[in-house]
Amino acid sequence: MNRVGNFLLVLFCGFALVSVRAGTTGRMNGMVKDAAGIVVAGASVSVTNEATGISKTSTTDRKGVFGFVAVLPGDYKVRVEAKGFTPLDRVAVVHVDSVLKIDLTLEPAVDSAVDSR
Repeated sequence: MNRVGNFLLVLFCGFALVSVRAGTTGRMNGMVKDAAGIVVAGASVSVTNEATGISKTSTTDRKGVFGFVAVLPGDYKVRVEAKGFTPLDRVAVVHVDSVLKIDLTLEPAVDSAVDSR
C-alpha cells in the first residue's frame, strides 16, 4: 500500500472510532431529601420523556440517591413519590453526553381528614 493509501486508512479508522465513541444519550442523577434536609430512602423517582412518553423508574437508596443511565436527550417530567410525602413534579432537560444532577425536596403530606369534634 502506498503512503496515500495508508493515510486514508488511518483517517478512515480515526473517523470510525470517533463516531463509535460519540454518545447518543445522557444521564440523570440526584438526591431526594425532606424539608428538614434528611435523605428519603425508598422514594420512587420516575422520568418520562415528554416527546415519546417513554418512562423509566428508579428507587432511592439508603442515602437518598437515584440515577438513570442511557437517557435519550429531550424534555422530561420528573416525578418523586414517597410514603408520607406530597408527590413532587419537576421538568428537566437531558443533553447528549452530559450528566444532569437534580436534587429534589419533598414536603410532608397534608392529612385531609378533618376532626369533626
